[in-house]
Amino acid sequence: MPGAWRVGLIAVLAWAALAMNSSANSAASSGSPRILVHGHRGARARRPENTIPAFRYAIEHGADVLELDLAVTKDSILVVSHDPLINLSICTGGKTGVPIHTLTVAELQQYDCGSLRNPRFPTQIPAPGSRIPTFDEVLDLAPLGSFEFNVETKIFLDRPELTPGPEEFTQLVLAAIRRHHLERFI
Repeated sequence: MPGAWRVGLIAVLAWAALAMNSSANSAASSGSPRILVHGHRGARARRPENTIPAFRYAIEHGADVLELDLAVTKDSILVVSHDPLINLSICTGGKTGVPIHTLTVAELQQYDCGSLRNPRFPTQIPAPGSRIPTFDEVLDLAPLGSFEFNVETKIFLDRPELTPGPEEFTQLVLAAIRRHHLERFI
């Protein structure tokens, strides 16, 4: 398949597997449907996107769902990033356009993704020193509240330097779910 495509099955599987005390089920059982508040990339209007401070902010302010995207490092570590390339409009510390999949997690941690205020979000408060978190670090936040995870994976078959293949990506996501003892939600 040409171009980038998303492996929807993985995203659906991860989302379903990580559902924590489903708000949707609670609303259905109470008979009153409600709109779920999603913390998109954490709370990127308030804190630097896809950082632990952004996810904590979303949890502390009652988000029902944490939305995030996954990338994979050279050493096969799942990390939270919307983009498959380092985006120097929100991160400092290196070259722009570097594929995350070509860096080890240690190399990735050299980037500071919390010091710059995203100009698209004037109410965003920087969180200097924030790094691109691993998926495990974000899953470690699960006990802090009652919320779901909406996880998106992206596969770029025509650009293998950007991503592993679907099978490897799936195995990494499933291993993370198991490490955090969330397999009962699959």
